[in-house]
Amino acid sequence: MAEYFTIDEVRQHARELGTAFIDLLSRPRVAARPKSRQWQFLRQCLDQLLGGKVVTGDLSRRQATQYKFEVEERLRQFYLSPGKPVPFVFRLMDQQEALRLMLVDEVYPSFLGYVLLISAARPELVPTTQPHELREHLASVVDRAAHAEFEVYKRIPQIDLSPLEGLYVINGPAYRRIENLARQHADKNRVISKPEYNPSTMRVIKVRVLEMSRTRATVRTQEYWYLRWWSPKDKDYVRVYQETNYQRYGLVLTDGRWLVETNEYPQPRSASPVRKPH
Repeated sequence: MAEYFTIDEVRQHARELGTAFIDLLSRPRVAARPKSRQWQFLRQCLDQLLGGKVVTGDLSRRQATQYKFEVEERLRQFYLSPGKPVPFVFRLMDQQEALRLMLVDEVYPSFLGYVLLISAARPELVPTTQPHELREHLASVVDRAAHAEFEVYKRIPQIDLSPLEGLYVINGPAYRRIENLARQHADKNRVISKPEYNPSTMRVIKVRVLEMSRTRATVRTQEYWYLRWWSPKDKDYVRVYQETNYQRYGLVLTDGRWLVETNEYPQPRSASPVRKPH
């Protein structure tokens, strides 16, 4: 007895699957906002499986990995909770892992490296997140969160915190710290987006997951930040921040999504005003 439907069985049940999918996303416990990108990603995976023409657009494999874990956690919580039975279980899996476990064959459709597996609803087939997969996911979240912080600073003098959405707990300690720093630099008329050749940059050198539980995690990074703050008024650099340090991120699972809540790092050793020669 096959655990998951073959591609032929999927397409034989296409109409039922489409109805079940719409019903699934209409449930607030699953998708509070069915039109958000992670659920659109799941829809694209289903469309690909059913033989539709799917356009990747600007969706990257990296983003797909984020959406995969968000979808997986929400579905897992839903399938294991009491309530009205559902006819099918939908499960996203890395294509190479599914091939290795012989759950699919080479012709089974994939989308951005993931396959959508479907079975008649059976509790033992509810997906579980493996520890190594969760570690990789947490590392990816923190890496993207650090780059999102840099993107906020690049947008000064505009205070645009949209890069933080989906990565940080809104109004959490880490979010508020970034907002406050952005406002301080904007108030002092400092930018890193100018002049055209401004060398400001950053990179995440190392990422290590220190602790994991069902709802919380701690991640340690080594990061390099080089920010040369330019004053359009003075037409010169007025402050330099250049640090390689270790940072500690606290993450919390919120509505099926891992978000950065806190970010701790030491006081800067080298941030200083640029001194002009007499």
